[in-house]
Amino acid sequence: MPDKPDLLFLLHDVARHLRLDADRRARAHGMTRAQWVILMWLQRQPGLSQKELAELLEVEPISVARLIDRLEQHGMVERRDDPHDRRIWRLHLRDKALPVLAITSHPFPMKFSGPGADMIKAIAPYAGGLVKMAAANTWLFGPLLISTLSKSPASAATLHTTIAPTMLKGSPKENVLPQDATAWINYRIAPGQTAQDVMDRATSATRGLDVQLSWEGKTHDPSPVSSASS
Repeated sequence: MPDKPDLLFLLHDVARHLRLDADRRARAHGMTRAQWVILMWLQRQPGLSQKELAELLEVEPISVARLIDRLEQHGMVERRDDPHDRRIWRLHLRDKALPVLAITSHPFPMKFSGPGADMIKAIAPYAGGLVKMAAANTWLFGPLLISTLSKSPASAATLHTTIAPTMLKGSPKENVLPQDATAWINYRIAPGQTAQDVMDRATSATRGLDVQLSWEGKTHDPSPVSSASS
């Protein structure tokens, strides 16, 4: 074997890790990577054709067509005629997609505090080595601990309030354009924050957009946290 890793192998491995990270981020928002990437590409480059989008996603055009059908039915995406070629559909985000993108693009920052951090501090002495040193000196290693824990959706959820769009509702039929769209976004509120903090952040993220925000049912703030040393 060569002494140094092959550059093409490293590039392929980096791309694989990026895809895994994209899957993790999409799952955290209740979507698939393909759906999430479509919305992000159309936000970045409005007017892509299905063929162009398929090339960017490295999938067959028919796969993109099915995904667009679902997003179009939910009122998130629309197909428009190409002014120069009637055979081509141009894809655009509808205004109904913007609030969901705005909210999920402004996640709550992670903080090494609360029950999740207390758990790490409690088990760190038994782990030894670097873990013990990092947990005992969070003033220095706090960013490193947050970066490490954020790689897993489960551990990341212990450090901040999570945001996950779970349901979309648009047109009642495939051949009917939706007059409005509804998205349900699930929050797991971190200790130390409140439902009002969540609403304030969502309101700030969607300021200027045609959207109404409200809670589905009664809200519940996190329960008080008992001391880890008691």
